[in-house]
Amino acid sequence: MTKDRDLKLLAQAAINFIVKAQDPKGGGWRYAPRQPGDTSVSSWQILALMSGQAAELDVPKKTLESAMKFLDSVQSSEGAKYGYTTPGAGRATTAAGLLCRIHLGWKKDNAQFAKGVEFLSAQKPGANLYFSYYTTQLLRQYQGDPWEKMERRHEGEIS
Repeated sequence: MTKDRDLKLLAQAAINFIVKAQDPKGGGWRYAPRQPGDTSVSSWQILALMSGQAAELDVPKKTLESAMKFLDSVQSSEGAKYGYTTPGAGRATTAAGLLCRIHLGWKKDNAQFAKGVEFLSAQKPGANLYFSYYTTQLLRQYQGDPWEKMERRHEGEIS
């Protein structure tokens, strides 16, 4: 993103590693290359790929399509909620899954996206840093009432 030519080759090498490490069957990532994925590691990789794409690096379309396939495999409630390695409804995994979905092209008017945001914005913040990290980013992207509600909630904690 800095347009520093010295960093471009290194950044592309990192993207290339992420692409090669993707599980060829399920489309996710885990702690070792080509293992069946989990939502935690996969979300980090998807966000790195999206950053690479924003920096005009070569990110294969097929890799992103496979990542969507992985998200499909762990979603529940028709995409409103997400599990870790199977369909589920964890708070942190739902926030991570939905954040990845918005970066991969889902729009705010997607009904399942809105249901997932509603689920997350109703949750009380806690000590789960993954939940806080992903939910903050997700609601910032989503904007509107859910983001404003979160801002007010955090202002109350700081005051």
